[in-house]
This record gives sequence, structure tokens and C-alpha cells, in this order.
Amino acid sequence: GAWGLFFLFLRAYSLGAGTYTGIEAVSNGVGILREPKVRTGKRTMLYMALSLALTAGGLLLCYMLANIKHVEGQTLNATLANQLMGRFHWGGIPIGFWLVSITMLSEAVLLIVAAQTGFIDGPRILANMALDSWVPRSFASLSDRLTMQNGVYLIGLASMAALAYTQGNAVTLVVMYSINVFLTFSLSELGMVRFWVTHRHKYPTWLRDLSVHLTGLILCFSILCVMIVEKLKEGAWITLVITALCIGLCFIIKKHYEHIRHKVTQLDK
Repeated sequence: GAWGLFFLFLRAYSLGAGTYTGIEAVSNGVGILREPKVRTGKRTMLYMALSLALTAGGLLLCYMLANIKHVEGQTLNATLANQLMGRFHWGGIPIGFWLVSITMLSEAVLLIVAAQTGFIDGPRILANMALDSWVPRSFASLSDRLTMQNGVYLIGLASMAALAYTQGNAVTLVVMYSINVFLTFSLSELGMVRFWVTHRHKYPTWLRDLSVHLTGLILCFSILCVMIVEKLKEGAWITLVITALCIGLCFIIKKHYEHIRHKVTQLDK
């Protein structure tokens, strides 16, 4: 019935919502965009939206027209490429095989490039956290190079540990990725909602801005809940455990620095 259809759409939306992470990458990188930064950021997001809509819409249309079905061990894109180009031969040369291989290799390269956004934004966030004593102060080094270097080392080691634990299982890795992404999205939107409610007397347009971030909060938090409930046995539980341990470690580091600050204050007295 209607509820079944609603939850089906909700599940599809939550599974496809990982595309929002591209918007996050642009948002975090506004500081290094060309002036005027806001206009450049808006134009970049418009290009991203158009290219994503064209690519995703074109693929969905191809799946439907070619009647693509799930094949064990293959992505839908691989199945589509095999069906459209895999049978081409010319003079005994399997041209179709090479066309399919080039297509899948190009897709893999794009995913590798997309994964680099973590190495751009991660160290920057770690540096901000270090200034507030949530992570070791070495991440807040005055040298940009050292800050980036420490952050890249940490992210690289964490990535290798996740790969080793999951044995490269894409389903588990995507679940781990999506839950943490939408957890941070939800927290960011909650912070913006709190900001506009707290400063509503200073800005005449606060209600308009609040409505934007409140909508974002509802969407992101609903996706987070759906992901956790639906994927609890497919990696969601270990994600929640690891995230909780990381948060606990940050609190321990914060408490350590506060203890040191208190000792130094006593020494000054």
C-alpha cells in the first residue's frame, strides 16, 4: 500500500544520498575558491547538479531500455557496458572487451579521485579540532605542510585499517562511509539551526535561513536513521562502535589538556 511505497522511496533516497558528499566537498573548500568565492561556489554546485542529473538520469534510462538485471559479482554499470559493447569483434580482435575494460577503469579512476576529498578536508578539520584541544596539538602546527602531513598519515592509516577489517567488502565500507557522513551532516545542520535561533534578533532574514537548515537537518537525520535501521547487520553496528570510541578518545584528549591547563594555572599562582 501507500506506506510500503513510501518506505521503498525512502530506502532508495537514503541509498542514493551519498551523492550529497560532493556538495560537502565544495562547501568545505569555499575558502580556497577563486574570488568572488560565494558566486564561484554557487556556480560549481550548479555544474555538479547538472552533471550528476545528466549522468544518473542517463544511466537509469539505459538500465530501463536495455532491461538490465542484477548479475552476481558485477555492478549494474559493468552489466550495462557488457551488454552494449561486450560483443564487438573486428577481425578476431575483441574490441568489445577492451571498450568495457576502459569504461570500468575510467569509473575506478573517477572514484579514486573522488576519494581524495578526504585528504583535502580531513587535515583542515583536524587542525580546527586541535586548536580546541579535541585532538593532539601536533595537528594544529603553524606549518600548513606539517598539518596536512599528519592528517594524511592518520587518514591513510585509518583507511588501511578499515580495508583490513572489512577485507575490502564494498557493502560494509559504503555503509560505514554513509553513516558517518550523514552523522556529520546532521550535526552541522543542527549547529546552523541553533545559530539562527540564537541570533534571530541580529538578522532580519533569520527565518528564511533557519527554514533552509531545518529542512537539511530533517532530510539528513532521516537518512541517517534509515541507514542505521536497514543496515544494522551489514556494518552499521561496527560503525556506531568505532564512531563512539573515536568520540570517547576525543573527550579523553580534551580532559587531558584541561588537566594540564589547570596544573599550569596552579603553577603560575
